[in-house]
Amino acid sequence: MSTAVLSEPAAVVPKRIFGMPIHALAGLLGIFIAAMMSGLNNRVGSLGLADVRGVMGAGLDDASWLQTAYAMGELIAMPFASWFAITLSVRRFHLSMVFVCALIAAMLPFIQNLDVLIGLRFVQGISSGALIPILMMACP
Repeated sequence: MSTAVLSEPAAVVPKRIFGMPIHALAGLLGIFIAAMMSGLNNRVGSLGLADVRGVMGAGLDDASWLQTAYAMGELIAMPFASWFAITLSVRRFHLSMVFVCALIAAMLPFIQNLDVLIGLRFVQGISSGALIPILMMACP
């Protein structure tokens, strides 16, 4: 009777680019793109301010709160983003902030009330402001 020797299968070595696994680079690229989206959201609000003022019949002072509310949200979220990312996991927190930001961005064109629009821009600023520290935290 012969006994067959069972050998362990060879461990699969993940492919690496620049010394990092591909899945880590894909995650880093996603975080980078989300941080760029955050900066673009900030710029789009200031570029479209004149059009929003015209459509809603708002004065310069009232409409300027759109940009201010977004900046306030960003500044409030930045100090706490790293703590939330560590506590909730970077992936979970990052994806939830991207989802909230994208959802609000999809809702904003349909809002007719300036006060609601300012409130949603504030929440969008919070979700976008949390993305930038995650990029700084995720870089190796």
